[in-house]
Amino acid sequence: MSETSREGLRRIVLRNSVVEVLGYGLGQALRLGGNLVTTRLLFPEAFGLMSIVGIVLFGVTMLSDVGILQAVIQNRRGDDEDFLNAAWTLQIARGAILCVFVWLFAWPVSIVYEEPQLLPLLLVAGVQLLIAGWESTSLFTLRRRLQSLRLVSIELGVQVVTVLASVAAAAAWHSVWALILGPIVGGLLRLVWSHGIDVGYRCRIGWDESARREIMHFGRWIFGSSVASFLSTQSDRLILGRLLGMSTLGVYGIALLVSEAIGAAVTRIVTGVLYPVFSRVHHERPEELVEEYYHNRLRLDATALPALGLLAMHGDVVVGLLWDERYADAGWMLRILCLRVAMACIMLPCEVSLVATGASWFGFARSVATMLAVLIGVPTGFHLGGAVGLVWAVALSELPAALILWPAAARRGLFRSSRELLAIALFAAGLALGSGLRFLAFGSWL
Repeated sequence: MSETSREGLRRIVLRNSVVEVLGYGLGQALRLGGNLVTTRLLFPEAFGLMSIVGIVLFGVTMLSDVGILQAVIQNRRGDDEDFLNAAWTLQIARGAILCVFVWLFAWPVSIVYEEPQLLPLLLVAGVQLLIAGWESTSLFTLRRRLQSLRLVSIELGVQVVTVLASVAAAAAWHSVWALILGPIVGGLLRLVWSHGIDVGYRCRIGWDESARREIMHFGRWIFGSSVASFLSTQSDRLILGRLLGMSTLGVYGIALLVSEAIGAAVTRIVTGVLYPVFSRVHHERPEELVEEYYHNRLRLDATALPALGLLAMHGDVVVGLLWDERYADAGWMLRILCLRVAMACIMLPCEVSLVATGASWFGFARSVATMLAVLIGVPTGFHLGGAVGLVWAVALSELPAALILWPAAARRGLFRSSRELLAIALFAAGLALGSGLRFLAFGSWL
């Protein structure tokens, strides 16, 4: 890669990162606006029920993830129509199987949580997965080609329709069913839109055995990572909902929504922009990967980590301004959860840089480490400190991942301790600034 091409690639990264952040910001504003309206039209239990529905949908999706998108982006054959047709065929079959699994789980889940309404909610919600299975791989191609503007335009259009449908249904019905209708309407729009995109080919049912083998070989660790990731990210809600009820789970969901806002923006940039770039650099000039990795990390760290430190100091104020007193407990939960998001913002780029080299098993290793921390820490934390102990256990669950990813990155020349210390210092600076502002405003440092 010449100096010119390197600078050109960095301009592409910067341009796509700006598009992703702006698109994500607009999407979150839409989502937050819809949430503020629906929380006033509905009741906390409705959001608790939807948390369980979301966990089931997310769970069956993650428990069958074979990394089709990641394979299309990382593989040298990612633009080959035979490869893409095989990927689409696998995706369709997977979507149908997932829908059936949701239907099978619907009744047992409603029994476990003693919520009969979960049965019909899950039966209808499962259709979302069937719809998603038929989406065109044109969306994968746009991601591989780093055409973020087109992708963001699609996502925002779908988000607008989803929010409007949910709000309109909530105003008309005042029922949890409004939260089911919106995503189904949005999913249908995304399906139709994806097949109308001109990327130089049309999806067809096809079966290339060599493509299938390559996808499944690459995805075997993605599958394991997804299983562990599901358990690590959802166990807290499963336990909390069972022990403390749907109302508390709904409040906890608000804390998660706000705490993960910044982290989700970082995730979009890392997985949507940096992963394709790191994969390209690895194929062309692998010796430059560490330079590109930390060059792009610096922008992310300098933006996200101080902001998370500030939010950790003022999360209760944010919740108090946006939600009514029924959701007040989300404030202290939000402040603690910012620590987990900050650690995830440091760990995710490291994981993605390793996966871009073809070592997809490191994503699995990180997910297993986090999963074990949650499965052991959450019940222990709840036993020792109730809801507060549970939230602290979740907040610290990313720590074991550093013990796996950092040594692996160091062995591959992708680790610089001074830069990791800088990331920690940036988060601490946000905490210090937030603490100072809190003292000036409220006369309290904490």
